[in-house]
Amino acid sequence: MDAETHADSRNEETPEHQEDTDMVQVMVDRLAQERVPVRELNREQGMSLLDKNARFYLGISGREFLHRWERGEYPDPDADWNVMLVASLMGFVR
Repeated sequence: MDAETHADSRNEETPEHQEDTDMVQVMVDRLAQERVPVRELNREQGMSLLDKNARFYLGISGREFLHRWERGEYPDPDADWNVMLVASLMGFVR
């Protein structure tokens, strides 16, 4: 099989792929129809959110998490799903 034929075969949709694509489109359409409220958090509310998640996922307070983060105790946050999840909430407090 030459490169062109191989490229064409990758672009062909299998029935399973088409079914997945259709399901995603249904979900996108449904979300577009629903009005999902967005709530902004102030710094205090953001700290509460971070604190609750740090306690749940890491067993430490939000402030302790921030101190450890700033000291570089999480050199590779991607290596630990729980650290990554809590780190993703830091934007609510900074």
